[in-house]
Amino acid sequence: MKIDIEHIKAIALHVGENIIMTGWGNVQRETKVDGTSVTEIDKRANESVITHLQDFYPEIPVISEEGSRVDNEKALASPWRFVVDPLDGTETFLKAEKNKDGFGVHIGFCFMGTPMAGVVYFPAQKRMYYTGNDGAAYLLEAGRPERRLIAPTIPESNALRVAVSWRSSKQPENINGRDYTRVKAVGGEMFCKVASGEADIAWRGNGRDSSENVFSSWDICAAQAILRAAGAELFNLRTGQPIVHKSPNFAIPACIGGHRQMLPAAGFTPREGRVSAPILTP
Repeated sequence: MKIDIEHIKAIALHVGENIIMTGWGNVQRETKVDGTSVTEIDKRANESVITHLQDFYPEIPVISEEGSRVDNEKALASPWRFVVDPLDGTETFLKAEKNKDGFGVHIGFCFMGTPMAGVVYFPAQKRMYYTGNDGAAYLLEAGRPERRLIAPTIPESNALRVAVSWRSSKQPENINGRDYTRVKAVGGEMFCKVASGEADIAWRGNGRDSSENVFSSWDICAAQAILRAAGAELFNLRTGQPIVHKSPNFAIPACIGGHRQMLPAAGFTPREGRVSAPILTP
């Protein structure tokens, strides 16, 4: 099964510019049954993404944050599937603050739970990260030429740059006793920051509890595909194995993203195909 990434880029760009940006700062919050926020823009973006994906690829089912449980479970049974968050970062979208503009459109493409391709577009930043049809990772910014991305393998200085949640409560004080420079990001954006070389690793967990679920598949599938295309990977902190998207509840456990050669420098030592769980001080 092949897809043309140009189709996916066009969908993300259309939704970002014509739906998400038109509602930024001008939409009311609603609350879903799970307590998370949703807006009319989330719903409109979801409808547009799914309609366009089905126009191009009617044989490939879609898992979406705003999709029905029945449709998502049916799509999970397919080896090939799209995994979509039509508006990731709804909370930051509602705040309408320029320093928290990491909301965006995430469209990932999976085979047997492994992200193979993806597009992430941040319309307020005018930044699009994506996997090319050639299998490489790219960044396209307004007014700048397309740039091929390669994840960092060793720190350029003693200060480890770590992409962490924009929420202060979810940022560790140190990693394995090592100070670090915070690179704040929203959801899957943190893995894009590693792919672009703006951070050395990305971390998301909760103190010493590496069994906590910290994302849903739609939050990170597309970004993980981009991270992988840049030469890095996203690992389960507890098992040390690459993250796969097969959970029936679409949950993703505590994880760390980075180049395999980068992990030991951050205090994560691969052992027999595993990455040792970190000591994190919340």
